[in-house]
Amino acid sequence: VEVKAWRVESGARVHISQPSQIGVDPHRLLHLAAVQISVGGPAGRALRETVALLRARMSAMQAQRFEELLAEYGFLEAQADDYRDRMLVLGLDVYDVREGFPHVDVRSIPGGVAELRYVIELGALESFRSSNRHLSQP
Repeated sequence: VEVKAWRVESGARVHISQPSQIGVDPHRLLHLAAVQISVGGPAGRALRETVALLRARMSAMQAQRFEELLAEYGFLEAQADDYRDRMLVLGLDVYDVREGFPHVDVRSIPGGVAELRYVIELGALESFRSSNRHLSQP
């Protein structure tokens, strides 16, 4: 599952920072989970609180992997206070990444291209909406 958050204030779009994040492969099941968030004020949660809540729901092995992934993405507990915005989760939409899904195929990127980022409009994904109930539960 590739998880992307999008802010209501910015529109229903997810940013793909590397072409290898989203790819169609008939031998590898992939889902895109688009989490809708908004500025929440006192009712919202800061990133530190969200990380702690998620961590508390995990086994020791899951928590260890979670910490590794957070570090890979640049989240350091020592810097958690820098992320003070309080956000609310408003919704979750899950999409099946399969043939026809809008993405950049890494095999089509010519040599010499050093960096490539793109944006997917969620409105274009309606026909890919997942019916997997395990992925769409809050």
